[in-house]
Amino acid sequence: MLTPAGRGAVATIRLRGSSEQIERAGFAPAANLPLSEQPIRRLWFGFWGETPSEEVVLGRLGKRDWELHCHGGYAAVARILNSLRERGWDTSGWKEFFAQDEPFPVVEHREALALAATWKTTETLLRHTPQRFVEALNELRTELDSTGWHDERSRSWVERWKQMLAWRSFGLHLTIPFRVILAGQPNVGKSSLLNRLAGFERAIVHDRPGTTRDIVRTLCAFEGWPFELSDTAGIRTHAEPLESLGIEKSLAEIAGADLVLFLVDVSRPPAPAEEDCLQNCPRFLRIGHKADLPVHSDRVLGDGTILVSSLNETGLEELIAAMIVLLVPEIPPVDSLIPISIRQVEWLERLQSACEQNDPDSIRRCCEHLLNPDTVGEQHFFP
Repeated sequence: MLTPAGRGAVATIRLRGSSEQIERAGFAPAANLPLSEQPIRRLWFGFWGETPSEEVVLGRLGKRDWELHCHGGYAAVARILNSLRERGWDTSGWKEFFAQDEPFPVVEHREALALAATWKTTETLLRHTPQRFVEALNELRTELDSTGWHDERSRSWVERWKQMLAWRSFGLHLTIPFRVILAGQPNVGKSSLLNRLAGFERAIVHDRPGTTRDIVRTLCAFEGWPFELSDTAGIRTHAEPLESLGIEKSLAEIAGADLVLFLVDVSRPPAPAEEDCLQNCPRFLRIGHKADLPVHSDRVLGDGTILVSSLNETGLEELIAAMIVLLVPEIPPVDSLIPISIRQVEWLERLQSACEQNDPDSIRRCCEHLLNPDTVGEQHFFP
């Protein structure tokens, strides 16, 4: 099945078999003409199965390749797939189907396109086609088998893989949203800011400390880049047991974030816990929140602090621009090779190491696994 699961106007099923097998499986053309006598790239309206039959359109893509279009939704698709299985057809996922004919980087690229959440990430993936990566791996394998392989050639490949891995964060975030955590003490306005950035009331806002005790997440996009914003429990030293569990979750989220928006209330004096929390932030922006209120006399706003008011929505554009500068500082040129899956990153790192050690056997093994993994159906390629 090529179309997404769920209700829809039309569902598409890809088939591979002879015209006689297609007819025996259940397709009957309305014109009552044998499929074997019809040309490639021809469409037929017809019926599938016993009465009551499904109305379908069959398209011929090649000598043994077909697309069947039926009514969208689960019932019609399930009926057709079940009838194929009953007649001895093998049904598999679309990744396994395409992996029969295509190098796996091409299959991964198809999956990345299916997972891309914005026009910008989709367009970026379409510009960086996987064929160049496949060509590079095949070129490396050819060089290994030639008599001209030596240490200098190995070092040149190390540099190529280093350049590709330099884009690992960019490539992975074409399908994985950037994880941005809103953190700070209780009542600094984290939930209010999350709602303003998201554009709707996602988190509960209340002036009672400890209102947010679990992680509240929402997906959104800024300038075409996907983000996952997370509102966390306010961090303080004295808290009841239930709130303390929320604070522990907050600290764990902060440690694994791509970016932390650390909020301070400009109208209140600074607290020691603020600086303690920042020690756990690998990358952060300091937000002077509630900028519509007078700045407290003891509050020193350091360089780089972005003043934001969720009440009157000032400073939001500056904040979003700063987030993008940190997380997407550079766009790779069109001719760049970029890894787009966790699997590619892991095996490229091994390949780079094998080239550094000038180990031809390990290099061949890494190339082969990148092109044709042992287990196509693995689920950890994309989270």
